[in-house]
Amino acid sequence: MQRCTNPREQWVGEALASLLGATEVAPTPLTMAKGYEIKRLSEQEGMIALQKKIYQSMTPDQKLKLALRLYYSAKQLKAAALHYDYPKWTEKEIQEEVREIFLYGRT
Repeated sequence: MQRCTNPREQWVGEALASLLGATEVAPTPLTMAKGYEIKRLSEQEGMIALQKKIYQSMTPDQKLKLALRLYYSAKQLKAAALHYDYPKWTEKEIQEEVREIFLYGRT
């Protein structure tokens, strides 16, 4: 099967496929999963409707796992940004700042 040339689109397609239990991903995110065809949609409304169907088809366990992955990914991204902005900070200082940022909800 042909692979998507855009790495971001490939990752999104693979993430959606894994969340919905599909075993393969088609080009530019065209993914078959639980009877839904996930395609690049040009209209915002179409994408919102598709996202709604995907979320409705997910079990509570899948939704929780997705939320936790988003949370931990955001923390890793913030830590990477702090490493870039403050290269002299130690790992302990970075982790403390990330903890405070997420604890108090500031950027």
